[in-house]
Amino acid sequence: MKIRVVQLNENERPVVAEIDASQEIFSKGLEGAIVTDDIHLWFKNEKDEEDVLKDNLIFAYEDLEWEVICGNAFFASYIGGKDTLSLTDKQITEIQNRITPVITRTGETLFAIRLDQ
Repeated sequence: MKIRVVQLNENERPVVAEIDASQEIFSKGLEGAIVTDDIHLWFKNEKDEEDVLKDNLIFAYEDLEWEVICGNAFFASYIGGKDTLSLTDKQITEIQNRITPVITRTGETLFAIRLDQ
């Protein structure tokens, strides 16, 4: 089954895409962050020895703390204990409103995502 997600690949702007929603995707060491109650961000947090991941995404928390995530990530709709679902148009707009391009001191462009938690 294909689901609609927002992908955030290294060195690219976020794009809406369809991916296979098989469990195999989620068994590859992915971690999640809750953006809203029904939108989760999935990313690979630990590098394998062969991985050459670049900084890609900044989590910006309400308390002004932040965290840099490397590698590709994607947003999907997720309801606890259930399957990952396609994003609705409203959810995609919510994600787009939370993403801000940020220029680092080294001149790289990363994307910051506002998290409520």
